[in-house]
Amino acid sequence: MKKLMILSVLLAGSAAQAALDWGGSAAIFGPAGDSSWTNPNSWRDQVDALPGIPVAGDTLFIQRYAWGNEGVPGGGWDTGAVGPTLDTTIAGLADVYLATQDTVPIVGGQIAELNLVSGADLSANNLLMGRVANSTATLNMSGDATASFGGFFLPIDGTASATINMNDSADLTINALAGTTFWSIVMDADAVLTINNAPPGWENLNITAKNAGDSIQATNLGGAAYEYVVIPEPATIGLLSMAGGALVLLRKRYMI
Repeated sequence: MKKLMILSVLLAGSAAQAALDWGGSAAIFGPAGDSSWTNPNSWRDQVDALPGIPVAGDTLFIQRYAWGNEGVPGGGWDTGAVGPTLDTTIAGLADVYLATQDTVPIVGGQIAELNLVSGADLSANNLLMGRVANSTATLNMSGDATASFGGFFLPIDGTASATINMNDSADLTINALAGTTFWSIVMDADAVLTINNAPPGWENLNITAKNAGDSIQATNLGGAAYEYVVIPEPATIGLLSMAGGALVLLRKRYMI
């Protein structure tokens, strides 16, 4: 049977739900977890409160989580972002939520962050970000991290935001986007983004380069599929060309 799992700082749940809860420093059930996705103690099944790493078919909720004040030092809500880090392969998840509705709204809004670093390879049916008002959802990709999602569901309204940061040689594939326009994908270095169902014109609008002067190039792959990459600013390209020319002269002169 498929499980529903929650990654949160304050453990929450009810008998009617099935989820994994984040076991942070204010964990109610079991020992505290850490920022590693692959630490079983970082997750809790919401029905039986047992630890366990997500497996294929699971649905994940990643966010600060509130359920009364029980077990929370000082009786207050956690104020930091929930940011697990993945550095291995996790395939075939159902849905991954970064900030979604909770039973007890947290003052200031939900904050969720997921970090995919070198070695990460994540795939899921859908990625849903900022699906509750006043929430902030962030996906960070670095190194050779890879991810693919059937659907990318955007923030619920203008009070919520979703940002994907792609650095190094990160590679992200999205089949289609659904929702509002309150989102952005920021790219750097050799990152590659593929969206299989996109209208023309998203480059340098919702999809932008991290560094000033750089730009995003969109290449049509056929139909509504586009690939997006970063094009360095002209000055940088010129310097690279000059460096290449100087190397050719050195090789000719010194036969290297």
